[in-house]
Amino acid sequence: MLSLIDSEGSSALTRRNAVALPMISLLVFSSLTSVAAALPQYNAKTTPIPASGKNHTFTAGEAIIKCGKAEFKYTGAMGLFSTITVVPSYKECFIKEQEATVAVEKAKFEFGQPKEVTSLEYSLPASIVGETGAKLKVTAKVEGENCEVQFPAQTIAGENTKFVDNGGKTGGEVKAKLEKLEYKSNSKCGGLVPAEGKNGKYEGGAAETGLVIE
Repeated sequence: MLSLIDSEGSSALTRRNAVALPMISLLVFSSLTSVAAALPQYNAKTTPIPASGKNHTFTAGEAIIKCGKAEFKYTGAMGLFSTITVVPSYKECFIKEQEATVAVEKAKFEFGQPKEVTSLEYSLPASIVGETGAKLKVTAKVEGENCEVQFPAQTIAGENTKFVDNGGKTGGEVKAKLEKLEYKSNSKCGGLVPAEGKNGKYEGGAAETGLVIE
């Protein structure tokens, strides 16, 4: 008789578990889905979207590369995304009042999952991404030598880059701030840039219409 009771009790418990486990899984899945849905996302309302800015700077060693004009161009699809990439371009660049060129070779900036700071401001993780060999390459004539500095594709620690929606939610401004950038040089930059380093910086803003975070 005891064996029969144990058997029936075990069967009942098994049946209850069979019902309870799917319900628990459903509740956990629903909770995770709700959290994911609540995270801010990029909303591309049109495409392509150019963002333009002024006075962007790269720092490598003791060299400061200043670019009078910059553009970030989004060419992805319309819709909601947790990560976007933009292609940068630069004009009117100088090192120590010497004309410089910043070439974008297969590289893009990637801005990751936004985190809300205020109702209109968000912090973003940022990286330089691209296929093999992707980099931003700076060239200039410095003290009679052909200086070259490269910033390769890399993941960048921290979330110092910001995005600010405009008041009408028709667009916004990216305020890029990348620190501890890795770089390499050909050691022909008038002693300003070492052969390699991890203390590089990049900073600059670009405003656009068509992309918001919400």
